[in-house]
Amino acid sequence: MSALTAPNQSPPLPGAEFITGAEAEKYSTLSLKTLQRRQANGCDTGLRKHGRRIVFHVETLRKFLSATK
Repeated sequence: MSALTAPNQSPPLPGAEFITGAEAEKYSTLSLKTLQRRQANGCDTGLRKHGRRIVFHVETLRKFLSATK
């Protein structure tokens, strides 16, 4: 198991650069609102907006999660 993967969680889709908000919630065990709030407070959670879609950059999300644990 990788140090960046929490127990009982599978990593995001292999090879995926971006994941959806629902996938980010499942992977991080944090709600979408919490991830958005942390982004607004200056932490880079990997949140990106593509039009109306909210997606998360996988590597940035991993770095954020490893820094908060």
